[in-house]
Amino acid sequence: MGRHIKDNLQVEIIGSAVKEPSCAKGDVLKDAFNNTSIGIFYLGLGGTIRCFNKKILQILDITLDEDDMPDFREMLVYANRILKNAKDMERVFLLPIKDYYEPQQLVLETKDGKVLFCTSEAVLRDSLIEGIVWSVSDITEHKTQERIATYRSLHDSLTQLPNRTYLFQKLDKLTDLESYPHKTFALLFLDLDDFKQINDNYGHATGDEFLVNFSTCIRNSLRVPDTLVRLSGDEFVVILDNVDKKELVLNVIERIYQDLSNGFNIANEQMIASLSIGISFYPRSAQSPRKLIKLADRAMYSAKNNGKNTYCFYEDE
Repeated sequence: MGRHIKDNLQVEIIGSAVKEPSCAKGDVLKDAFNNTSIGIFYLGLGGTIRCFNKKILQILDITLDEDDMPDFREMLVYANRILKNAKDMERVFLLPIKDYYEPQQLVLETKDGKVLFCTSEAVLRDSLIEGIVWSVSDITEHKTQERIATYRSLHDSLTQLPNRTYLFQKLDKLTDLESYPHKTFALLFLDLDDFKQINDNYGHATGDEFLVNFSTCIRNSLRVPDTLVRLSGDEFVVILDNVDKKELVLNVIERIYQDLSNGFNIANEQMIASLSIGISFYPRSAQSPRKLIKLADRAMYSAKNNGKNTYCFYEDE
């Protein structure tokens, strides 16, 4: 079942209406042409599709009539119906013919989630272009795997929180004066007190479960625009966006400590998290991401020296 270009895909046709490709002579070539994993169509200089294979119909979910082949203008109307970036296709299709001596490449995204990689190859006769063969590959699965790999590279595998790489990318962006000339935010450096004792007394599996529960609790204590990152081990960083006053930071910190006071039930044990927090401000404390983290880390150690399970602003040291 396919959609029909001529009627802007309003007519559904049962069965296959594939034109036997005139450019593939003989049963063997015909079978190979129609059973390749890549969609192919041949566009003549007049802009009309001269032949195509079955795969292109499957990829695009269309039906083409062999007696009434569409030209590229009708294809552009169709493209506007199904593509997110139809303008990219239009730009390439309207290039001067001389530009096709070099292969053209195009990535298209359909509105139903497909990602298509398209390449052109000129058909030459006496060194002049006679037509263009377009090859179309469905790379949706590849792009999905690529997105998964990107996600994994930027997130912690245990807590699913953003990781150190994500943190520095975000801080580099927030401290870019051209993009955010008036940006302010508070950076909180969080360190669990005596976490090693949990691993030593209960084992690493319990320690991991504790970290997951702790991460969920902190995330639920934050505002929507704020960011929680697992820096490493039992160290975390929070970015409080558009915050430049201690009073606003204290509202969040008090909520964190209140939520942590309920503890976590893990392996039939009620466990309470003890947390030391150091705070620095951008741009007041520092302008570079590494300096902001260093100053917040220094303030966090002051909090530990003040008896743990408390907080300290860098300016208060």
